[in-house]
Amino acid sequence: MTIDRLDRYILTQLLGPFGFFALVFTGIIWLTQALGLVDRVIVNNQSALVFLEFSTLILPRVMASVLPIAAFGAAIYATNRLYAESELVVVMAAGRSYLRLTVPFLLFGFIAMAISYALTLYLVPVSGGRLADRMYGIRNDVTNSLIGEGEFVHPSSDVTIYVKDTSRNGEMIGIFLHDQRDADNAVTYTARKALLLREGETSRLIMFDGIAQSSSQTSDTLSTVKFVQFAYDLSDIAAERAARQKPPSEYRVSDLLSPSPDMLASQKFRIGDYVAEAHNQISAPILALVFPVLAMISTLSGSHRRNGNALRTAVAVTVAAIIQLGAVLAKSYVSERPEQFIISYIPAIVATGVAAILISRSSAVRLPKPWRKLRG
Repeated sequence: MTIDRLDRYILTQLLGPFGFFALVFTGIIWLTQALGLVDRVIVNNQSALVFLEFSTLILPRVMASVLPIAAFGAAIYATNRLYAESELVVVMAAGRSYLRLTVPFLLFGFIAMAISYALTLYLVPVSGGRLADRMYGIRNDVTNSLIGEGEFVHPSSDVTIYVKDTSRNGEMIGIFLHDQRDADNAVTYTARKALLLREGETSRLIMFDGIAQSSSQTSDTLSTVKFVQFAYDLSDIAAERAARQKPPSEYRVSDLLSPSPDMLASQKFRIGDYVAEAHNQISAPILALVFPVLAMISTLSGSHRRNGNALRTAVAVTVAAIIQLGAVLAKSYVSERPEQFIISYIPAIVATGVAAILISRSSAVRLPKPWRKLRG
């Protein structure tokens, strides 16, 4: 089937609103995500460049989630505009069938699906992994953990540190450090000031003019030692926090379909989580292909109405929302029952089936008399 000038015209009418809706939806969701990043950047004493980096890294995931909806919104808008101006009605009266009219919407859907696949299969895992690594590194950096003026921070579950104040040159004033990694011999350090020194993978807290108090649970005694200078090794604490378990969304489909032993070693994620994520990455972009056709045929089905298609548009939006919700529920279901991964594709199959039924029924509907005269 060849693509004629009318197909290209309708396609251009779709691409403009698609860019607008994608920009608006992405901006709204990106803004909600960025507001959460502001707090993390401020709490960890990071610069505006770090915030800009984080904000950029969340864009692929946001765009991948909104593209099917943006494609649907663009198809609804363009179809209603062309319909209200009677352009599509004249085209159908001239003999173009509903099935033939789906061609530019299918071309538009293929473009949206290709972009969605590029984001979902490549950019989202790469950017998501990069973002998680950067945030995890900043959140677990011992240096940043200690620069919490007037706060009790916990570099590990058994270590508590309090810093009263810090100076511009990195000097810490008023140090309290409680170490209970050895449950039978907890030690509490207090010092007038301290400096944090880092050499490669080694981190040491150098405390000056302080006291070390050690309490023994077995002998029920308290020992106190004054020191002029004492070096407290933080390397073990940093090593305990170095590992990060990657979530399924940070892996590519090829890895998700065949999880390695390392991926399954942690109890945090099950094989069902990986399988559900893999098939969701494959099936979700298909909706970007089907939604434009569904939007078009939902708007055009039935007879011509001069007062608009508000009811049809509302029904189309409701159907799309139900299908989108079904995709979310299907992913949750497959994560519990990975052997039934075919469930992930049911929302896309249902959307395709609904569009096919509407096309079939609409093709059997006769045009109103004025438009049949035009065709004759």
